[in-house]
Amino acid sequence: MAFKMSLPASSMPKISGPRIPAMDIRTTTKYFFNRAGVIDAISKGNRQALIEIGAIVRQVMKRSIRKRKAPAQPGGPPHSHAGHLRKHIYFHYSHPSQSVIIGPALLSGVRKNIAGPQAPELLEFGGTIKRKKSMKRGGRMERTYRYPAFPFAGPALQKSITKGLITKQFENIIGKTVVRGI
Repeated sequence: MAFKMSLPASSMPKISGPRIPAMDIRTTTKYFFNRAGVIDAISKGNRQALIEIGAIVRQVMKRSIRKRKAPAQPGGPPHSHAGHLRKHIYFHYSHPSQSVIIGPALLSGVRKNIAGPQAPELLEFGGTIKRKKSMKRGGRMERTYRYPAFPFAGPALQKSITKGLITKQFENIIGKTVVRGI
C-alpha cells in the first residue's frame, strides 16, 4: 500500500523549471530494478554453477581412485582393480531442490542375500554386512563381514573446497547478471 503525505503549501520551497511527475515506490522500483529478471538470471547462474561444481567434484573423485593390483590402505581412497567404480561415478542436478548429487551408481547384479549397506556406501564409510549362505545339507548360515572405510567422496569434496574450485563457480554470478544488462 502506498502512503501519500502532503505538506502545507507555505512550507514547500519554490522550485522553478519543468515539473517532474510524482511516482510512488512501486512505480519507481518497477522501472529502476527488474527484480524478476535479476532473480531469473541469478537462478540460471546458480544452476550453471552447481552443474560445474558437480563436474569438478566428480572429476576429482574419479582421479583419486587409482588403478592398482594391490589393495588400498584403509583410510585412503580405494584402488580400482576392474575399473567399475571409477567408470560409474556420476553427478545430477536436481531442479526442485536446486542441488547437485555426486557419487557412484549402484550397479545391477547386486546380490540380494546381503543385509546392510551396499558397496559404494561400504567403501566410503566402512561397516558390517551380514550374508546368508546356503549349506550343502539344506540349512542356511549367516555370516558377518567387517569392512574398513576407504573414503573417496568426502575427501574429493574437501579437496575441491580447499583449492577454491567451488567458490570460483559462485563468484561471478551477479557480475555476469549485471554485464548481460538485466
